[in-house]
This record gives sequence, C-alpha cells and structure tokens, in this order.
Amino acid sequence: MGLLRVKGTIDVGQFATNAFQFQETPGGRFKTTHAFEGALVHGKQGAKAPLDSQGRVRVRLQGIDAPELHYQPSPLGKSLKASLSTTVVGAYSALAHKYRQHWAESAALALLRFVSQSGKQAIPCTVTTVVAEPTDVFDTYARLVGDIWIQQQNVNLWLVRQGWVYPSFYDSMKANEINAVLKAWTMGKTKGRVAKALAKSVGTLDWKLVYRSGASMNVVSGADKGAVLYPKMYRRLVTWSAEKKAGVTSQTFKQFVAGGGDKYLRLADFRASGKNAKPYPLATVLGAGGACNLRPESTVFVEDPNSQLKKDNKIVHSWF
Repeated sequence: MGLLRVKGTIDVGQFATNAFQFQETPGGRFKTTHAFEGALVHGKQGAKAPLDSQGRVRVRLQGIDAPELHYQPSPLGKSLKASLSTTVVGAYSALAHKYRQHWAESAALALLRFVSQSGKQAIPCTVTTVVAEPTDVFDTYARLVGDIWIQQQNVNLWLVRQGWVYPSFYDSMKANEINAVLKAWTMGKTKGRVAKALAKSVGTLDWKLVYRSGASMNVVSGADKGAVLYPKMYRRLVTWSAEKKAGVTSQTFKQFVAGGGDKYLRLADFRASGKNAKPYPLATVLGAGGACNLRPESTVFVEDPNSQLKKDNKIVHSWF
C-alpha cells in the first residue's frame, strides 16, 4: 500500500511519462513508475489506454458526486436495439439529449471560478490516491480515481466544504479518505446548498432541464436551485425515463435499478468488516410511493470489479 502522485495541468496540459510517481512508505521518496506505459484498462468500454494520444488522463474525483450537468441516456445495447422496431429506436434516439439537475450549473461555475483564480488557462495540479498496486488506480471507465490538488488545496474537499457536492464512498476507499470527506460534509451541510436540496423521493424526470453551455448558463449562484435526486440514482432515472417514454421497457423504475446489479454496503458495516461486509442491492433504498432512502453519508458503493490494468495481456501488479 502506498501513495500514487500524478503531476500535470488542468485544461490544456498534458501528462508526461514521468508524471506518475509512487511513494511506497509515508515520508519516503517518490519514484517514477512506468507501470502504465503500454498498458490497457479492461472495463465496461472494452480495452482502453488510460492516457489518450495527447497525454491526457480523465480523473474521477474520489469520494464525491456533484449534481449532473449534462447526463445523456445510455446507448441501447446491440442485441436490445436489434429486437426493437425502428419506430421505438427512433423515439429513443430523439430523447438522447443531455439532461441536468438543479444546482448543477451553480456547482460547475463555482468550481470554474475556484480553479481559475490564478488567471492562467493551464493550471498546475497534482492528483493523489492511496492504492496497493497499479491495477487499483483506474475505474472501469479508465478514469484515474483520486484527489486533485491545486497548490496546497484539496479540490475534492473544497467542493464538499462549500456544499456543492455529496459524499460518494466506494469500497476501494480507505478509512482516512472517508473520514476526511465526512468532516468536510459537516461544514458543507451548513451552506444550504445540495445537502438541503437532497430529494427524499424519486419523482419524475424534468425533460425541460437540459444542458446549457457557455453564455446560456446561469451566472448567479443558486439561480438553478431545486430538489436534487442523488446523482447516482438520477443517472439511472434519466436512462429509464427515456426507455419508458420511447417504449423500450415496461419495467418500473425499481425493477430497472434492480436489473443493473449495483450494490452498496452500510458504512458502519464497512468500517467493521471492510469488503466482507454484507452487500445490499441498490434497489433496496427505493421504497413505497417512490421514496428514495439513500443517505450518502452512511452508504458505501461497491466498485465495479470489471476493471483490470493489463500489459501484454497480463495484469500489472508491480510498480517498478
């Protein structure tokens, strides 16, 4: 177990081959690791290189989830699409817009203003994550999972403290990482933003809330306020709503969520038993009358296991 550090820039920057550095023991020297060169992440999108042709890496901000700014219904699978009429497929395609939640624009603009304080377009940053081996670094979508630092400021925790995001714990996280988010969440809840807006029921998708770019976005903080379904559940609501409206599915929302196979652990159980804690289907947080009983500060999601970092078709276990 050690600390992986990745140095680069936000926006126009590129990550060089010596940007990935691993510290095996606390206080020890960071050494450049080449474990990711020529390797592929095998996950939900097939085999994918963690760095693109321009040296860029996508980052998933660990431990947090923001209201969705531009979420699009998931594409229909090949076999499902082949079983549907052209009318149904066309109806689904017509609904494939990018949808947003309340507070999403305010959160995005707050983050933009925060990271733009230096006045530079390319902002030096560092991404850190505590991991055991290289194959633990990326998620199933080939995103680097970690905390972004700009100078001495942890961006993840800043977003939580300012009340712009929710805790989003996974069983890949360590106790100190979870505790840091919970401490920040205590402050974030006093801001009267997304914590206060957390919806207690699923409700229906607002088809009019679509993504607005650039000058079309609200520039007044809180102008887009309203109830917010927990983002992980909202993403499923978007796809289900489009499938339901187009005639792709006849399932209830709870049946749809149950079919996805998502699971979670109770935080208290996770603290006591780690990954051996009893898992529960995500659908169990959905109650009668459309109730959504998901409480982010006491929930730990099970990380998708279908993610492996491979080089020459072998899982990468060694850093050096």
